[in-house]
Amino acid sequence: MIKTTTWVIASALAITGCLSEQDAVDDKELGTAEQQLSAPPGMGRYCSMSWPGGGWGFASYTNLVNDPCAFLRGSSTNATVERAGLYAVNAVNNVVLRCEGGSYIILQIGTGNAPLTSAYNLAAGHSGCVFTVSPREMPIFGRVYDPAGYQFTNTGFDFARGYTVDAKHELGDSDGGTAATIVDWRGQDMSPPKWTYDNHDAWDINMDKGTKVFAAADGYVQMARFRDITNACPGGYTIPNQGEVYLRHTVSGGANTTLYDEYFVTYYAHFSQIVVSNGQFVHKGDLIGYSGTTGCSSGPHLHFGTFRLTNTASKLVYPFVINTNFGPGQDQNSANGYQIAIEPHGFYPTAGFDPWAWRAYPWGALSLYLWDAGAAPPNGSW
Repeated sequence: MIKTTTWVIASALAITGCLSEQDAVDDKELGTAEQQLSAPPGMGRYCSMSWPGGGWGFASYTNLVNDPCAFLRGSSTNATVERAGLYAVNAVNNVVLRCEGGSYIILQIGTGNAPLTSAYNLAAGHSGCVFTVSPREMPIFGRVYDPAGYQFTNTGFDFARGYTVDAKHELGDSDGGTAATIVDWRGQDMSPPKWTYDNHDAWDINMDKGTKVFAAADGYVQMARFRDITNACPGGYTIPNQGEVYLRHTVSGGANTTLYDEYFVTYYAHFSQIVVSNGQFVHKGDLIGYSGTTGCSSGPHLHFGTFRLTNTASKLVYPFVINTNFGPGQDQNSANGYQIAIEPHGFYPTAGFDPWAWRAYPWGALSLYLWDAGAAPPNGSW
């Protein structure tokens, strides 16, 4: 069993605006019952709420029926839901507590309610506290490609994005540096000369051209397109239109309300052919296209990214935007998902806490292991 571990951090980071309670409910009503994924067994609900003047409340239930936000709200009319989602009742959870605009930060890892209770106790006497909780594991993803076409895994998700990490002392990497610029999901320092691709926010999996690519989970096609990348990658492409698909997935937060639903988006890029269309509903394992080397690519591979939209470092629901104007002078990123991208392999260092969950605030989110048994791509050297 993992013991509850606490880190107390001093920080000067500023807090941003939050959603009102009504806005939160409205923004979480996208999925319908037939479009939702069932939460894995063993999940409960939690709620972090605030009131004007620095008041706060935090509660959880060990089931998906009782409503902790309703319990906290009572008869109040001016409460704001800061976070609301799922946690593991009997398995490992991560908790980030931010109080007083980020000047007081607590990081917790532990089993079941233990880290939630510990964070709650450590918040006593502080104002403006917001609790962000995530289970370490939520297996909902199936295999995303035909293994017959697999060649090798090239690169994965970088946890040192926009800051350096003391991998040696904070993450337990005995061979790591004290100012790592690239960190993998095991908390290992991958800085040059080990690796040179900094700030990568997804997995690149090399495979034969034309390999079948599958939906990771049930969801709907938010965007399927061939995007003009001539301004994004000048001179760095052979085919100027990048084939890419965005799928949005809703994990049910239980009965009677959508407030505790968790939202994810999976992103697939460099298709040679796409076989789904905008608005289409797909099931886990459905064919969505064939791998290729279109767009910003030097060879056939699948770029697979995962974005967490709910309970991010700074938002109940992050305002996810897929860009559509790629003319000169425009934002050339396909979307703003890089701000809340996560590692679907989770974060499993020898010691320490996920730095992307709090160091890049207001960007960042807690990563969690999302793969079904046997479905994760090979790690390769990453």
